[in-house]
Amino acid sequence: MTIDKIKQAAVLHFSQKGYEGASLADIAADAGIKKQSLYTYFQSKDQLFLHTIDDVVKAEIQFIDSSLKNNSDSSGEEILYALLGNFRNKFHTANETRFLLRICFFPPEHLHSSVMEKSYLYLDSFESKLSAFMAQRLEKPQAAEEAAIAFLSVFDAAMLELLYGGEKRFERRVAALWPFYLHGLHALGGTLK
Repeated sequence: MTIDKIKQAAVLHFSQKGYEGASLADIAADAGIKKQSLYTYFQSKDQLFLHTIDDVVKAEIQFIDSSLKNNSDSSGEEILYALLGNFRNKFHTANETRFLLRICFFPPEHLHSSVMEKSYLYLDSFESKLSAFMAQRLEKPQAAEEAAIAFLSVFDAAMLELLYGGEKRFERRVAALWPFYLHGLHALGGTLK
């Protein structure tokens, strides 16, 4: 379907070049249509960008959901640590993940409020899913929300390092933060089963 091809091409270009650097002509060409035909589906670059965010947010929320649910044999600590690694891998292999991280940290100025509304939907859903996960696995479930927020702080630091510093700096940041996170987690909520 043409609209799906347009959105896939848009994700690729927005993830690589940002909003400002992405060209509608290049997006249309990658989708196999002329630039003028793109306007049949989207009235503007802004509209295409915002629709693309909606699709990416849904896909990334599903990824988080499945990552937290499909590992019942692993400990909670192993699942969370693996989640960081899975996001690192997705950053290198999935345009959607690069796109979402890029726009969360660098939204286009004129679309800032609309983009941040969608970003907060993603982050709030991520926090909610983490809180539910923590509540099921912590010895002290009342600490679930704080444990989820703390994990998101580790996640943010690691992803920002991945965006700016690359793979080695990401690994270094995670290696330094992880023991402190676990220590705080154990002090706050006990063991994460």
